[in-house]
Amino acid sequence: MQGGRHVDPVTCHFDGTPADESEIGTCYARMSIRLCVERQAEFTIFNVIMPNFMLTICQMMSFAINRADVGDRLAYHITVLLAMFAGKLITVGMLPIVSYLTFIDWYLFASYIFVVLIASEVSVVTLLVDLPPGVQIEEADLRTTDQTSFFVFLSVWVLYHLVFTAMGVYIRRRNRARMLGWLREAIAFQDRIAMK
Repeated sequence: MQGGRHVDPVTCHFDGTPADESEIGTCYARMSIRLCVERQAEFTIFNVIMPNFMLTICQMMSFAINRADVGDRLAYHITVLLAMFAGKLITVGMLPIVSYLTFIDWYLFASYIFVVLIASEVSVVTLLVDLPPGVQIEEADLRTTDQTSFFVFLSVWVLYHLVFTAMGVYIRRRNRARMLGWLREAIAFQDRIAMK
């Protein structure tokens, strides 16, 4: 419904090509079909974005594991990363196959990078702490490093989710405006045909 009128989401128009477009001056039959399609975002939000969102929250819980248990922490990170990849393999079958990265692909890619960065932080800090021979690090310093890392990663997590949310709202509004423009054009086209 647009302005109190029903507009078909599909328009089909038959006409002929102008003779001057052909090398031999022949007029050919032409059929133009336009479709107005809008995906329902709820399916993607609840089946792709929310599970990934929860897994990245779970990744942040790794900071509750004692810093000294590096193996346990890394195993936790790898488990979350594998769960994310398994989810990606399942969602590939649900999403349309296109030759470019979609908004969802970029979001998942950013989430993978986030998880890998947290796992890398555990490894790098462990190497730096264990690197100097004979140097003893206080437990309080380890706790401070861990807390600082947690708040830095929490800030990054909040920031990238805010950015993707803002981008998602912008893209949705832009696509809605395009669709409404197409519907207005379809109304005008139907009116022109009705007047003939």
